Amino acid sequence: MAEAIENNVRKTIADENPVNPKYYDKMSVLLDELIEQRRQKAIDYQEYLKRIRDLSRKVIQPETSASDYPVSMHTSARRALYDNLGRNEVLATKIDSAIRYTKKADSIGDRFKGSRTGSFIGAQSQRTFPGFDGQILARLAGAPRSAQPNAAGAR
Repeated sequence: MAEAIENNVRKTIADENPVNPKYYDKMSVLLDELIEQRRQKAIDYQEYLKRIRDLSRKVIQPETSASDYPVSMHTSARRALYDNLGRNEVLATKIDSAIRYTKKADSIGDRFKGSRTGSFIGAQSQRTFPGFDGQILARLAGAPRSAQPNAAGAR
């Protein structure tokens, strides 16, 4: 029974990992630790069930662990940016705002509209934080290589 529960939690973690890799990597580590404790009989089965239930809740509903985040990280998108940009609240907020104000309607799946947003994000991140590699963000947002900012922030 325990193995089935663990496999289901692991599958959910793997499926959701692209959404927020840092968060789900942390959940995977917590699951591994819990499995190890169960195998070594360091915790009784009732305690194991309680902990796996709590972990499952965090995996399925990441907003339940919102206490780990600053108040301004109130959406899943902002929490994902915050986790994956070195827990930099200012950068996560600026990038989230840049995406919201530059993305075009129906831009999901549209390379042209997505590339414009990606280019803007890359350039903005370099202007706001000199030395920050805006190309990574531009690539993540779908900008083609020719539209990505260079190290100096110019295109």
